[in-house]
Amino acid sequence: MNYTLRFTRPAEHLAEVKCETEAVAGQTLTFHLARWRPGRYERQHYDRNLADLKAWVNDEPLPCTQTSTHSWELTPAISGTLHMSWVFYADQPDAGGSYIDAQSIYLNPINLLLYQPGQEHLPCALTLELPPGYETGGALPGSGPKYLFEDLHHLFDTPFFAGNALQQHLFRVQDLDVYLWFSGECKPSWSLLEADIRAYTQTQLDLFGSFPGSEFHYLFLILPYAYRHGVEHQYSTVIALGPGIRLDSPKAYTSLLEIASHEFFHCWNVKSLRPADLLPYSYDKEVYSRLHYVTEGVTTYYGDLMLWKSRIWNVDQWLGSLNGELLAHYDMGGKDFISLEESSFQSWTNGYQKTGIPNRRISFYTKGYLAALIADIEIRKATGNAASLDDVMRHVYHSVVGAGRGYTREDYQQALEQVSGISFEAYFNDYISGTASLEPALRKVADYMGFALGHFPPADPAAAWWGLSVSDAGAAVKVENILPDSPAQEAGLSKGDIIIAVNGLQVEHNFAHLLRYFEHENGIELHVFRMSKLYALHISPIEQRSFTVPQFVRLSHLSPAQEQNLSAWQSLKRSVPHAP
Repeated sequence: MNYTLRFTRPAEHLAEVKCETEAVAGQTLTFHLARWRPGRYERQHYDRNLADLKAWVNDEPLPCTQTSTHSWELTPAISGTLHMSWVFYADQPDAGGSYIDAQSIYLNPINLLLYQPGQEHLPCALTLELPPGYETGGALPGSGPKYLFEDLHHLFDTPFFAGNALQQHLFRVQDLDVYLWFSGECKPSWSLLEADIRAYTQTQLDLFGSFPGSEFHYLFLILPYAYRHGVEHQYSTVIALGPGIRLDSPKAYTSLLEIASHEFFHCWNVKSLRPADLLPYSYDKEVYSRLHYVTEGVTTYYGDLMLWKSRIWNVDQWLGSLNGELLAHYDMGGKDFISLEESSFQSWTNGYQKTGIPNRRISFYTKGYLAALIADIEIRKATGNAASLDDVMRHVYHSVVGAGRGYTREDYQQALEQVSGISFEAYFNDYISGTASLEPALRKVADYMGFALGHFPPADPAAAWWGLSVSDAGAAVKVENILPDSPAQEAGLSKGDIIIAVNGLQVEHNFAHLLRYFEHENGIELHVFRMSKLYALHISPIEQRSFTVPQFVRLSHLSPAQEQNLSAWQSLKRSVPHAP
């Protein structure tokens, strides 16, 4: 397939697409639009943004019949070159979408290009007809305007920027060229970014011994509002962040490093080392896997761990990462009901959204992170710090990728047991397939590393006292979630309720303040709207402060063994180099 993209209607956010392929008279051709994209294991609806589909052979119009939301068929009466054209509405400025305006172009080819099923392995070409003065940014193969791709998977895996105001910085780590591209209003600190990205890049290269390529591109899509989203690709990543004018704040910069390190680790874990379920990618149907505690959980753990191992973070910052994941896990409410394997398999229905039945959802990113942490320390304990999860990831990566196949749960468990010399059967039964509490294992992590595992109430009094999560709605707050067996649930509050008053006083950006003001009252009366009807609900006295979250606390005095364990955890045994 040969594709051409034109951009003459930026105010309408439209990309104009043309493609060419060969047709044989009487032979029906089928074209699909991807139903999902790698890195987001849920159904996408790109078809909503495609319109004006036309086809012709030798200037003869050819009718196209839509056979499903993402499929079209046509049967040419004569042989020759088949031409097709359509427009795509690019108005999704996140890390997995596409966006066009008068200043810039950002495209994920998988969003908008029709393809022929069964032809994904064939070479294809993309020609860009850009506005004058535009340059491109990303891992496009060659200098353009025509780019040749190994196959459709390669094209679909190559997002790019184009514009006349791209900011770019290049540096080299060992034999790897690292490109930083920024699209949007911001003032990057190149020296600081290079120093920190260089540090964790070197640490990750040391872990695996080689990189599966010669260059890597960070495409930072900078937005004017608060946002954070990243998507991995083999030779690049798109990271959407905002607001750009606050990118240099400590919190925003830390967030940038976390997500950038996470996405870079994906070059090995997911883009090269992939579950057998996902090899090769099939874009026209759901592709289920029960292994996202490895694809995303292990990656989330290592994305942050690499910032500590590379000395970008100190131990307190590393503890902040651990505690943030603990807080997120306990805030979701589904930890006693849904296993990691179930959460992974169910990603297509509720893996990313907050909708669906309350308290029956967990994050395979967050719990997968904690499960990886537990596995890492179990290996260290069993081997006296001679081995770790680092060795497991190295082993699985080189053995599985080297064999040209995907891995299974059995491969991962076998690697854990081979490296550690102990059984991981109970680990998988309790934490991967089951819903056993993580706390006993987390307490062992704390003891081994010189931490204490305490229980602390969330900072928000509604969460700490009532098990209630809310969002600010101006002159009210909206109930987002209610933990099981909580005072909020017993009082009859429901998800979606709008709380407008506390003990007769209006809620207006002051809900937490009102709760603390009435902290010692004999219960509190709430006025709420539900389906436009007003209700009065009574909540039991606040003295029932039963909602706490496990958090790691660093001890002031560590034993010599704990000091040694902590130091070994931060260090990295360099891998023997392997050919990429």
